[in-house]
Amino acid sequence: IDSGRELSFIFKGFVKLLRNVYESQNTYLPNSKAKLECFQELLVLFWKLLEENPLFTTHILTQCDVNEIIVPICYLMYQSRRDPARIGLVHICTFVLLKLSGQRSFGVNLNKPFLKRLPCDLPLFSGSHADLIAITLHKLIVNGAYKLVPLYSCFITVICNISPYWRRMSLVAAVKLVNLFE
Repeated sequence: IDSGRELSFIFKGFVKLLRNVYESQNTYLPNSKAKLECFQELLVLFWKLLEENPLFTTHILTQCDVNEIIVPICYLMYQSRRDPARIGLVHICTFVLLKLSGQRSFGVNLNKPFLKRLPCDLPLFSGSHADLIAITLHKLIVNGAYKLVPLYSCFITVICNISPYWRRMSLVAAVKLVNLFE
């Protein structure tokens, strides 16, 4: 799989399926949109595709809007932070973020404004997708399960990797990051 059309098709499929996780809970009519239950398997497949196909990684970072996949990843991490049965899900999401955050174009793309409203108790903020990642990782460190302690260095690495490209930080994200380092 190496043509741009095929890679975009695969990426759009991942986005559509993973977006279902929060869109199915964010409807006006309960149960009007069926919830997908195989999101863990989708994330493992996405991570393996990133690892095994460098063309896919390069393509999604340069030709696609990578923020479309970051929103469901952050949502899944945030929702799974206290559930011991979903620690593996948080690990996979962390691995995906680590893989992507090592690339300059990923950090630059995170500066696009975050305009969605997720169906969870994230603090209200007006900022970018980098702010969403920072707030999510803060909540995982401060209010997550004790089994997430081995991932703390990975969370800080993700923040360090995206920080050189972060143009504007929201007040909420700034307070959360200062709180982390106190």
